[in-house]
Amino acid sequence: MIDFNKINPQAATSALLNPREIFSSLPKTNQSYNYLRDVQVEVLDQWFDRRTEKDLRIKMNTGGGKTLVGLLLLKSSLNENCGPAVFIAPTAYLATQVAAEATRLGIAVETDPRSTKVMQGRSILVTSINVLLNGKSKFGVYPDPPQIEIGSLVLDDAHACLGTAEAQFTLNIDKPHEVYKRLFQLFEESMSEQSSARLLEIRNDEPGKFALVPFWTWQDRIREVETILYAHKDDDDLKFNWPLLKENLRLCRCVFGNGSIEISIPCLPINMIPSFVAAKRRVFMSATFADDGVLLTHFDANEATIAKAISPGSASDLGERLILIPQEHDTSIKDEDIKSYAKSQSGNRNVVVIVPSNFRAKFWSDCADRIVVAGDLEDAVKDLKGGHVGLVVFVNKYDGVDLPYDACRLLVLDGLPDVRRMIDKLDESCLYGTNMAVTSTVQMIEQGMGRGIRASDDSCAVLLMGRTLVDRLCAKGGIGHLTPATRAQYDLGQQISEQLKTGGMSAVAQAFDYLFSRNPEWVSAARTAVVHAKYDTGSSDLTVSSARRRAFNDASFHLSAPYQHLESIKRSVNDKYIEGWIGFQIAEYKNITNSEEAQKILLSSRLKNPWLPVRPLAGISYSRMKESTQAQAERCLMILKQRFQSENALLIHTASLLDQIEFREDNADQFERALDELADILGFESQRPEKETGRGPDVLWSVGSQLYFVIECKSEAVSATITKTYLNQLAGSVNWFQSEYDFGASCIPIEVHPSTTYEYAATPVEGTRVLDREGLTAFRGAIRMFTVAVSPIFRTCETTEVAKLLNTYGLLPLSIIQKFTSAPVMK
Repeated sequence: MIDFNKINPQAATSALLNPREIFSSLPKTNQSYNYLRDVQVEVLDQWFDRRTEKDLRIKMNTGGGKTLVGLLLLKSSLNENCGPAVFIAPTAYLATQVAAEATRLGIAVETDPRSTKVMQGRSILVTSINVLLNGKSKFGVYPDPPQIEIGSLVLDDAHACLGTAEAQFTLNIDKPHEVYKRLFQLFEESMSEQSSARLLEIRNDEPGKFALVPFWTWQDRIREVETILYAHKDDDDLKFNWPLLKENLRLCRCVFGNGSIEISIPCLPINMIPSFVAAKRRVFMSATFADDGVLLTHFDANEATIAKAISPGSASDLGERLILIPQEHDTSIKDEDIKSYAKSQSGNRNVVVIVPSNFRAKFWSDCADRIVVAGDLEDAVKDLKGGHVGLVVFVNKYDGVDLPYDACRLLVLDGLPDVRRMIDKLDESCLYGTNMAVTSTVQMIEQGMGRGIRASDDSCAVLLMGRTLVDRLCAKGGIGHLTPATRAQYDLGQQISEQLKTGGMSAVAQAFDYLFSRNPEWVSAARTAVVHAKYDTGSSDLTVSSARRRAFNDASFHLSAPYQHLESIKRSVNDKYIEGWIGFQIAEYKNITNSEEAQKILLSSRLKNPWLPVRPLAGISYSRMKESTQAQAERCLMILKQRFQSENALLIHTASLLDQIEFREDNADQFERALDELADILGFESQRPEKETGRGPDVLWSVGSQLYFVIECKSEAVSATITKTYLNQLAGSVNWFQSEYDFGASCIPIEVHPSTTYEYAATPVEGTRVLDREGLTAFRGAIRMFTVAVSPIFRTCETTEVAKLLNTYGLLPLSIIQKFTSAPVMK
């Protein structure tokens, strides 16, 4: 005659502190929770021993049970009176999944931040990152005190939260808005002094063109900026972001481009959310911590405690993946071949393709059953989990999506991930090729590869494609930045690929069939590959991130000499491009107290890294290219031998460059950079004067005999005709050339534009040639055929053989003009 309704099992559970004991006492409603996995036990035990440390980092493989671990450690913290307890997910959709799992476990949770049960420590709050971080946060925004206190917090999929966190601390204002008009007027002259040509591009909303307001002008006019923004602080474009930036607006950066303004900040002033800062325990969980420094720059985490991660002893619990990169071993495989294979597989299984941009999504539009952008995400994931959909394309979504089991059996990553903010695009440009840039990109690639396996017993075929992605992973040392378990799976895929070299996509299809059919030999090989994989519990190099965070904090609190933190590490980075990038940040802080010294620092930094987004007031004096003493073929052969160790390395890198010189809206900087690099491969000298000094052409080639190609790149052009503005820019670049080079030097003006037709009001400068869509396609084809012909022999051949090949494919200077360019035609 016992009334169990009078017995409160939660009371007994609430007396327990050890997470394992808590788990055993929970009234679980699902058989899958009968016991904790070994990896979960290891992590929970380590956390329990270190639980009083404010900031901790947990590394567990995708599918390793991170959600359960997070809920248990929060429940333990509540029992220890370290509440309220908050579980933060990357998206609202994932937060609902966490809440559902907690219910199945028998852990009390709430989704309302103001719930009294949360405040009283009787339930865990489960919510998303954008609820915590916004200018009208229910948790409270400085200078107001915390409205909702946090005792213990778990940030799940920490790297998936970064994009949202950045967006919340960024102002984006489109051109029609009054704020845009007033700020453009305020900074128009300053941007023109940096580059009058770039200002024209910004004024005409040319895609992919960005201009950073010089930091000295921004700081000098900050009171006017504040007045303009304050007047519109309640507008929809500002009301959730302005309160988070207003205290540190002087430290922000302002970028114009793509018909909008972006005002962002180098480190997030996370102290604007006092509850987050005051939390006694903060746990950051993720499967991929390739760059731990973001926990400092974004969340001001404690460097000492996150330096050593909590992780299981083994990383072998990762779901089963066969990772293949067909174009690495067989450069004859085309993107179209991979698309055809993916479509053929989508008839009886879900195939998910992740692309970096809307432009690339168009490549798949003829065979996609669905193209998913941000607003459609939840419905698409629900449908994939519910049954067969077919081929689904996700646009720039490399994290925050769970596609377990039959939701995704074939995952295709097509192309390099695209950074989100305009300021990040400028940073990406000036850090191109550095270890920092490679680490960041590979981390996003690995996050993308994790979308298709969400449990240790899951399996997914992963296909990586796109010449730029293959080049970044294979030729830029990217593989070394993968986590140990993913690296082990990659190495297994490489061994399999060695047996597929000449089989084309049919051989790739057969290899994937081993996974799809659950072939016992494949399953054994897959499990054996990761059995010895161990987590790296150390951190990545935190030196730069720590210095940036300390400098920002000092500047934010108006302490003297914040730049000293950056100065102390600048010369230790062993990379002149990173050193110059750090110097640029030193100059920003120095300008607050000493503008003259800031200009000197900027000049010195610019000499180390010519791709920095602003130039000093005194300008950078242009250095003319010295004409090579070598013949074209001789220099071509020398460059190939210096830069490439194998036939495949040459083919992969050249294919990557050729993929970047095509007409599309989102690749202006990449186009110019690739054209600059291709000059070397063809045996020419090259510069980017406009990028380096603010004057001159986009690209300048020295092709021998004192002949130069003055090249203006309009890869993003969508007009059917060459505008007067474009031709005036080319004429200005020719005038620049004539003022900078001796009388004996001559140039051929080249406009890179989809069309050879120019509008009636325009006047081409004498001798102008146009590299149009047809000519560019032929030019790329000729370079591709040349590299295919020279790649097997360049390590041992003579210069005469290279000269013959250059001639055969029309890649001598005058042949390039005659074969691939045309005279402009008036409309």
